[in-house]
Amino acid sequence: MPPIFRLVGNEPVEFELFFINGPPIKKDTILVRVNLTLELYDTDDQYLEATILARASPYSATLLSMSEAPKTVKPNGLATYPIEVDHLGNYYEHYSLTVDAPRGWHASIQSSLVVFPGETGIANLTVNAPEKFYSPGEIGLVTVKARSSGDPETTYSIPVVVIVKGVYVSSYIKWIVIPIVILVSIVLFFILWIILWPIHRHLQEYRGRPWRPWRYPEEKAYLLTLRETEGFGAMMRKKRLMRPEYRSALLWWKWEKKGGRIHDKKWKKTHKSEWKAQKPERRRAKRLKKLQKRVEKKQYKLDNKFEKRWKKSWKRPHKRWKKTCHKLKKAHRKPFKKERKVWRKEKKRARKLFKKEKKRGLKQWKKETRCVEKEYSKINRKRRKEGVDEEIAPLPLKPKPKKPERTPKPKRSMPDYPPEPKKPERPTIPQYSIDKSWLKILKPGEKPRPPRPETEKAPALPLDKRIAGAVASLLKPKPREERAPKPVKPAKQPKPIAQPKVPERKLTSAEHERERMRRRADATKAKERVRLDRSIAKERARAEKPVAKERAKAETVLAREKAAMRSERSKAQRAAEIEQRRMDKQKAKERSRVDAEKRKSKKIVGRERRKAEKTRMAAAKERTTLDRQMERKKAKAMPKPARSVAKPVAEPEAFKKPQQQVVDRDELQRQREKELAKMRKLREKEKARAKKTAEKHKKRAERERNKHF
Repeated sequence: MPPIFRLVGNEPVEFELFFINGPPIKKDTILVRVNLTLELYDTDDQYLEATILARASPYSATLLSMSEAPKTVKPNGLATYPIEVDHLGNYYEHYSLTVDAPRGWHASIQSSLVVFPGETGIANLTVNAPEKFYSPGEIGLVTVKARSSGDPETTYSIPVVVIVKGVYVSSYIKWIVIPIVILVSIVLFFILWIILWPIHRHLQEYRGRPWRPWRYPEEKAYLLTLRETEGFGAMMRKKRLMRPEYRSALLWWKWEKKGGRIHDKKWKKTHKSEWKAQKPERRRAKRLKKLQKRVEKKQYKLDNKFEKRWKKSWKRPHKRWKKTCHKLKKAHRKPFKKERKVWRKEKKRARKLFKKEKKRGLKQWKKETRCVEKEYSKINRKRRKEGVDEEIAPLPLKPKPKKPERTPKPKRSMPDYPPEPKKPERPTIPQYSIDKSWLKILKPGEKPRPPRPETEKAPALPLDKRIAGAVASLLKPKPREERAPKPVKPAKQPKPIAQPKVPERKLTSAEHERERMRRRADATKAKERVRLDRSIAKERARAEKPVAKERAKAETVLAREKAAMRSERSKAQRAAEIEQRRMDKQKAKERSRVDAEKRKSKKIVGRERRKAEKTRMAAAKERTTLDRQMERKKAKAMPKPARSVAKPVAEPEAFKKPQQQVVDRDELQRQREKELAKMRKLREKEKARAKKTAEKHKKRAERERNKHF
């Protein structure tokens, strides 16, 4: 029901209007039109229309979104994601953004963002993956949260996925790991070289692996001669041709080795007896190879020795010849250089003169040619006027000025060098050899021994007969053989008278046994005696050992004491020497300081003396000038002698010069004496000051000396 008001004339009325919110409005202020109907009881009804401004209540709504897909980064890599904040409310909002990252991950985003109604704000999220050496495909979940100022209780969030995959090595680890890897690789290389090099040598020496052809002595000598005769390039070309040969030989050896190994294995299995029979031959071949290796080493040393001697024999004179040639070249070059300088100067001068003359000559030549051409054209014109069609032949022109002949360039002549000393012929190097019959190395010049007598071998029996013989020998019992007693050497006696020889009596088996038993007893006695002697020696050594130890200890203690005393004495001497040196240095310093002070004081005194001398000279000069002035004034003041000439007309008083004042000589003398007294006082003061400074310096030097000593 509408409200009813009782009003008196000109009385105001207040009433309230309430607006209910409708749907969300994007504007914060709205215009509301209100129609009012006034029912008046006294008069007719009246209608009023009013416009009211109203503020809409704030409404907040937000949507977080991300347009990009999950990114894959390396460990310690960076990934950026644009986070979109859509504002669906009707008032501008102030958002505060936060990030939640897992442990070890680092994420950062813009802390605050202002978005107007209906607009979209973008905040960049940066994610830093953790540092790992290797990651197979770790997934990290980072949550972005947003809270608005209009509705702080509600929080909007969005998850962001980051995949970490790859290997990462930090800069610090690089500087540590890389040197360690290099060192380990070097060590492994050396270990492998130590293991594989002997195998390689063994294959070369005993298994027939081909050597590089340029390493053989004959090929080496050939290459050296080629280098000396045709040059380094020819040698390298020959070496390059040898390389494919070596490769092919190596391939053949590997193939042969593989095939031979299989063949040897098969042959060994089938021919075991023959393999055993060939064993001494194989040993002999092995021994011969070792001897050959030793011979090569010795021969190499001998070749080097002879080579060095041969080079030494011709290198010194060759060096001397080179030096003399160099000196001659230098001496010959000096006059040539002077000639060359003179020629260059003359050439420059001639060029300048030629340029000047050329300019002049060309000008003159051009003038003359122009004159000739003018004359020629005049004559032709006259002839045309006269009616002659034929033109005169062109007049002869002067030739162009030619270049002056140059002085020939001084040619460099070579000095007369002394003949180059020739190389002596290479010496014939003696060779080592092997005596194959005795398996011995023969030195150069050594003759071989006569060969060993060859023992005739019995013809080889067939295998079945040899086996039967071996079995029979094993089954047959061996008869026990008695050892014959060793004959005892009789003592030396004088030669008896020759008697008829009596046949010796043969010993019986019992006598043999007795003799053997006696020898055995003697041997046991001797062993016992030796054992006793050893035990006595051991006991004596055991008893003497502590005594020797004590003696050695005492000797070491004495030696240490002596060494300590010696070292103490040497230390004291060294300290005394150092102190003496220090004192000498200090004295020298003091002496030099005192000398410097003396020199300084002398300089000061000399300076003062020179100043006084200057002042004296100035005073003397002044005195002489004063004397001269006095004499001049006196001369002017003296009356002039009378002349017979008529007296001039007296000048008026206005035009007369003022008379000069007469200077008193005594007054000048007094002034001079005063000046001299002043100068003397100044000189005395300077002398006293110089003395004081010298005394001060002396006292200071004495104080410094007393401090140190």
